Amino acid sequence: MHVIEFPVVPCSTPIYNGFNHDAVVDIHGDLLQGPQNGFVVEFPSREGIAFHMSVRMGTIGGESAIVLNNMRNGGWQIEERYGNVFFLGQHFHMQIKSHSTHFSIHVNGNHLAHFYYREDPHHVTALTIRGDVRVQKIHFEHFIGMNGGGVQIGSTPTMVVAPAPAPVIVAPAPAPAVVIAPRPAPLVEVVLPPRRPIVEVIAPRPPPVVVVAPPRRPIIAPEKTAAVKP
Repeated sequence: MHVIEFPVVPCSTPIYNGFNHDAVVDIHGDLLQGPQNGFVVEFPSREGIAFHMSVRMGTIGGESAIVLNNMRNGGWQIEERYGNVFFLGQHFHMQIKSHSTHFSIHVNGNHLAHFYYREDPHHVTALTIRGDVRVQKIHFEHFIGMNGGGVQIGSTPTMVVAPAPAPVIVAPAPAPAVVIAPRPAPLVEVVLPPRRPIVEVIAPRPPPVVVVAPPRRPIIAPEKTAAVKP
């Protein structure tokens, strides 16, 4: 299995050892409006072109159809025509699968046609795509060896390095400004000396002065003595 993503169209990628039984090529893309009036998928081979699929949109006075054919000894052979199932501006998924006697073509999961071999599918040497199409992915499955090992502009199946999509470089966000706040002055706890209790000195009250009057003596009057007369 091998996958090529976002190749530049026109493109060509080699297929080594051709198609064996049940080999599958999946093509995901978008059909564009342009001067080519459609797009073409081909399998070049030792004898010429083993498989040619021309999607014609009929936007420039021509017909809207899908034409299948092959080329041998420099000449095109008998065409096979089918109704067009592609739409401008819409995504499509096309699958081409090899069987014992033919290629089967499916578009968006629906069967389109059988194209019976006109030469040995093992003689296929490349896959080429050209025209008004943007290819997102080409997926090779059940091939012998690593197919799709290179992609190049043009149709000569030469091994080249597949161009990778330009990497998206995300600039790192600037570091946030670090604001250092001044450290607050330490809190100084003022410890006051313990307050001495206020002691109220109560002077003893002097005892009351008790004036005791001395007992009054009775006044005894002197007895009068009778005068003794001589």
